[in-house]
Amino acid sequence: MSNSIFLEPNIDSNNKVYLQIHDTSGQEQSHLKDAFTNKLSEHGLQITENLEAAHYMLQINVLQLGKNLPQYAQKSLKSGYGTAIEGAWIGKSIAKSKKSTESLGSVVGASIATAASAMLDDAMYSAIADVQVSERIDGEATETIKSSLAQGKSTKQEIRFKRKTTWLKYQTRVVTSAARINLKYHTAAPILYEQLVTSISGILN
Repeated sequence: MSNSIFLEPNIDSNNKVYLQIHDTSGQEQSHLKDAFTNKLSEHGLQITENLEAAHYMLQINVLQLGKNLPQYAQKSLKSGYGTAIEGAWIGKSIAKSKKSTESLGSVVGASIATAASAMLDDAMYSAIADVQVSERIDGEATETIKSSLAQGKSTKQEIRFKRKTTWLKYQTRVVTSAARINLKYHTAAPILYEQLVTSISGILN
């Protein structure tokens, strides 16, 4: 986890969590909602579809799930929430892993690793996710949002605005990994999913 998150003790009886999961890794993550629902329920928390009823909001974007190199996984963790994934190699999805788990999939992020780097003796797989945790507060806070938009190669447009909010927001990046010689994707993926769910759910524990 790139940043530790400490939430205020929840002294009221509202244990509801609004969960939002996005996937930009190219993998199928539909089962993750059930996994988070089960794990959070172990902590006495309940998933709700009604945002107005929620005390917590948990937003997750799975950026990468597949074969990777240790240095790129570590760099992705250090660079933190919202930054590009460098040199991460996407493996095949679980549904297709029976056909060829040896091959590498699409390249994600700001740069492409060399072919030599992709030839791994010790197979390592990683899961990388950006996480935003919000907790409802009794009162109002002022949120400042900054957006930089590129206008061609030499010009940037910067937009800032403020708004009232009843949420305190915390952001972090979570990276999990599994490695051993000749490790296959279909073996690594369940381990990575479990680590990801356990690590993220622990923030609300």
